Amino acid sequence: TSATCTGDNVTKCHSPDNTKVVEFEGYGCGPCTDGTAAKGCVECVADDCNTWSAKTIAYQCHEGDKAVNCTSTTGKNCFRAQSNYTGNDMELTSGGCGTCEEANF
Repeated sequence: TSATCTGDNVTKCHSPDNTKVVEFEGYGCGPCTDGTAAKGCVECVADDCNTWSAKTIAYQCHEGDKAVNCTSTTGKNCFRAQSNYTGNDMELTSGGCGTCEEANF
């Protein structure tokens, strides 16, 4: 939904900082309220500056036998070769963050 912010002293909007993993999820008129900046609320002043964007999520995948940290705005995806794979592509056999397509397989 879209809203027009009107009223006295409404000079800012707020939204989540979706360039990183944050707890805050609200969008609206006015500044961030107490304590929400620490949870990822950001303020802006331009028209349409708090347009919705996909939330960045954090998760883990395995590369070989190690867990690695991953982030995404499209979902939790890990890739790895199928169990019957007989090739020797080390990147594919060790696996990683993202989809096979994103890893160019």
